[in-house]
Amino acid sequence: MLYRITLDSVHDRGCSERALDAEAGKPFVFSFSSERRVLDSASWESAPRLRFHVDRGEQTLPSQLSWRGADGAEATVSFASGMSGFYGSYRAADGAIGEFRGSLTERLAFSEGPADMPVLRFRTEEGWGGSWHASSELRLLSTTTAHPWSA
Repeated sequence: MLYRITLDSVHDRGCSERALDAEAGKPFVFSFSSERRVLDSASWESAPRLRFHVDRGEQTLPSQLSWRGADGAEATVSFASGMSGFYGSYRAADGAIGEFRGSLTERLAFSEGPADMPVLRFRTEEGWGGSWHASSELRLLSTTTAHPWSA
């Protein structure tokens, strides 16, 4: 299977790939329809959508996302290339475990986030050269719907 071909001049190697990656990594709010399946179950059932935005000013797409709810429930997912979908697992607050998958339904340009999703902003620092240095702001925005493992 051929995934992608890029062409560069001999004097500017990697330019086309960097341009494609920069375009793909523009700040977006991603929305996914989702399904869950309790461990050892044969059938998938509908779950609340997953909607999020993560940006640190690096124009990159996340490859994985993990979170924990206030009730202790946890989930972790890995994204397909181009953010077309995800697959992962969850552990509900009661200890039940299962699979979690989804398909991209919407990719919106990030402005300051949808009104129902407050943007959390964090100052960050990076360690290099033996000391800490100011870095790009980290912005997080996550879904306000129920956990994917909720009934």
